[in-house]
Amino acid sequence: MNIKKNLIKVLIIFAVLFVFGTSVYAEKKETVKVGWFPLEGFQEVDEDGNCSGYNYEYLKKIEQFSGIEFEFVEGDWSEFMELVQSGDIDMMGNISMTDVRLAKYKYSRLPMGESHTVLLTRQDDERFAYDDLAVLDGTSICFGTGDYKLDEIKKLEKEYGFKSNHIIGDNNTEIQNKLINKECDVAVLSSSGEFSGFRVIGEYNPHFTYYITAPENTELMKQIDYAMNKIKLCEPSFSYYLMEKYQKNSNIIAYTKEEEAYLKKLEKVKVGIPKDSLVLSLYNEESNSFTGVIYDLLEDIAERTGIEFEYIPIEEGKDKLRGLKNGDYQVVTDIERTTANLNSMDFMVTEGYLPSEITLVGLRNIEFDPMETLNINAYNIDQSTINSIKDRNPSWNIIIDEDDSPFDELNKKKVDLVICSGYLADYHMQMPRNTDLKKVNFDLNIKESCIAIDSSLDYMLLNIINKAMHDID
Repeated sequence: MNIKKNLIKVLIIFAVLFVFGTSVYAEKKETVKVGWFPLEGFQEVDEDGNCSGYNYEYLKKIEQFSGIEFEFVEGDWSEFMELVQSGDIDMMGNISMTDVRLAKYKYSRLPMGESHTVLLTRQDDERFAYDDLAVLDGTSICFGTGDYKLDEIKKLEKEYGFKSNHIIGDNNTEIQNKLINKECDVAVLSSSGEFSGFRVIGEYNPHFTYYITAPENTELMKQIDYAMNKIKLCEPSFSYYLMEKYQKNSNIIAYTKEEEAYLKKLEKVKVGIPKDSLVLSLYNEESNSFTGVIYDLLEDIAERTGIEFEYIPIEEGKDKLRGLKNGDYQVVTDIERTTANLNSMDFMVTEGYLPSEITLVGLRNIEFDPMETLNINAYNIDQSTINSIKDRNPSWNIIIDEDDSPFDELNKKKVDLVICSGYLADYHMQMPRNTDLKKVNFDLNIKESCIAIDSSLDYMLLNIINKAMHDID
């Protein structure tokens, strides 16, 4: 009995220590003050004081990999730049790197995002063609506070030979309002934020953005660097996911004078579309017509550009790129945006229009170790993507599915897993016969579909289609 009583006492002591130990650990979390300036889509605060946006989600992810708890302090960008330097605020995000700032602040080793400068006019203002900035001479341009944007404008003025009147806006919302209210002709914004309903006449200076602290705040930056490195290793697609979620703007992109002339002369363009690609494209033999996401995209592009497309159905199993090379059509859809395809001399590829995580699908009651030898069916995955996955997972035996029935093989336990795009996994897992399937939580990479254009066509067609796809986004 004494042994039993003593054992109970010991267990109680351990339980108390565990509870208090956890509490003490929680209390030890370091509170870090973050300068929270308004930037729609990137960092926002609602009426109840709840924060949201790209940076908020990124910082919450940093909390998971560190002993940090962030406190968000509202204010203006220019004010926070001074407060970070003095140490009154611990850090800020979305800061571009310049030589002047490197002397004043400590930067994170890894970038936390990407950005570029966007020049906007009102949608009904058609005075300016894309990248034809010489006509900005004598106009008024509104941009944000700080030396960085001013330096950018001065560089553009020198490069394109124009002089403009400069108007300063305290934040993105004020700059947009000045443009809407015709207090300026052109607005200059960062692509990091959200803005819609304008006409894009120029995009410049693509660059990374970083977190900054005061130079002496090395311990904090060590924790930030450690957490960002962990995020990059464990969830390499995280930044991509945030950009897709928060940096989608709906604006019209202006054409250059040369592009406008090219469109007037362009004849009908033949486009190859897969006959049966689930929700992406489906061909009706009787009506000789298509339905689906890809068809809708092409119709949107045609409406925005005036291009006339002739749709050519591609039989299942036919090599789409070989058909392009043989001249069966001039443009083909549903091509993966891989490094090999980007570097091809035979065709040009557009920006991606359908990003999807490449997903592993397995049986609900079976767990697996990614280090084991596994037999995996690859369903509708490009060979270059398969090669990339094999390089990172040499123990995996990846088989290309030829019969279009990979999930039947999985249900029969003839393979361990199926690898496919996220949308294909969702489509098949909703079927009654696949109720025992689940997505396996293992980060692979992003599969991105695009349009391939025969290299014999003018490069301007690629630019025009890319601009139209930007508009649709």
